[in-house]
Amino acid sequence: MANAKAFGLVVLGLLALPALAGCPLPDARPQEEDGGTTNPTTGTGGEGGRGVSASHGAGAQGGVGIAASSSGSGGAGGGCAMPSGCGGPGCPPCGSIALLATGALGGITGKFVAEKGWSTSPTLETGSDVPALAFTDAGVGVGMLRASDKLDQLRFAVWMSEGFGAFSGVGPGISAQAAPSAVGAPDGIHVAYLGTDGKHYYASYKAGWMPSAEPVLANNVHSVGTTPAALAVRGDEVVLAYMGSDGKLYDQARKANMWAPAGAHGSGALSGPPALVSLASGPEYLAVFSVQPKGPLQWMTRSLGIWTAPAPIAGTPAAEPALVALPSGAAVLVYRDLESDALSWARFEAGTWSAPKPVASQPLAYASSRPALAPGVVDAEVELAFVDPLGTAFHCRLQGDAFSAPASVGGTALKVVAIAKSP
Repeated sequence: MANAKAFGLVVLGLLALPALAGCPLPDARPQEEDGGTTNPTTGTGGEGGRGVSASHGAGAQGGVGIAASSSGSGGAGGGCAMPSGCGGPGCPPCGSIALLATGALGGITGKFVAEKGWSTSPTLETGSDVPALAFTDAGVGVGMLRASDKLDQLRFAVWMSEGFGAFSGVGPGISAQAAPSAVGAPDGIHVAYLGTDGKHYYASYKAGWMPSAEPVLANNVHSVGTTPAALAVRGDEVVLAYMGSDGKLYDQARKANMWAPAGAHGSGALSGPPALVSLASGPEYLAVFSVQPKGPLQWMTRSLGIWTAPAPIAGTPAAEPALVALPSGAAVLVYRDLESDALSWARFEAGTWSAPKPVASQPLAYASSRPALAPGVVDAEVELAFVDPLGTAFHCRLQGDAFSAPASVGGTALKVVAIAKSP
């Protein structure tokens, strides 16, 4: 394993020399429906056909009017005429991917557009805990990190279309002892963090922080832990999943500004933070976590407010998991093997898991910390970012049933990374 990892790092190091652009778009040929009928009297053309693909295809031109007089006119074409199915007149926005990566010496911020690739800028913000990054449906984005060189201050910056604005503290005396978690909702961004007192807190950003340090508290019991909490949102409900002080997995829900009591799951002690997402259909939530001392990873879902018992994901080791939910109701898991640092992935669909396989094979993809996932833009289903053991950020795209080869985003002496899709 050591030889294979060393070979992979050498190849990834060579890949990091040039900045690689995104994958080219496929040769999309619009699928069409017929235009409308004609009227021999009025000569009014039918409405243009619509592209039948959800992501590609332009509508057919409307039928040309036939009339004895000159009053006929053709119908207007429907659908999006751009090859990518987005980004042009009458088309939905293509979206982009924002990135925040840091290390002890600073970091980079970046933006990925499918047709152009990555553009990056340096940042003086430092941190060795995984940052958090999320967007609202309206495109308001917030990046967050724990600044160990600033008394563990919890700091944030707002995304300004091409990059982050200035970072500042969330509030006076608001500090954290671990990485924050953030998830976007239609009208705001929800955040969870572990305070320096070892207790969990909740915050919400809507043009400002309110609340900024709400205790995760039920029945006068303030929830405690030793690792960051995972966070997911469904409607007006916020759910946390975290490792308690006894090492067990707990979940806790907030609704109508009130926290329900925490519930414990399983009997084993966790080896690190869990991953949690809200699913588009089927079960309400999916959680994945690693149990000491070895794998496999465990998973469970919640339906109608009730969690299933934890079950193993066959073929997985003890690992750091990351999850992303897909519009279809499926989800993709990417995890870092805690022994080899290699990245692998699996798909969750219709209640079952696909067989795990490496993210990349020539070379293998190795990460120094938890990978970061986001829904794909344009021609990809999922976007993946990670920092390799040499301190460079890399990017892969799930297209079809395979991830693309790792492409260098850049940076030096990086430790951790977060990404998110911007509408």
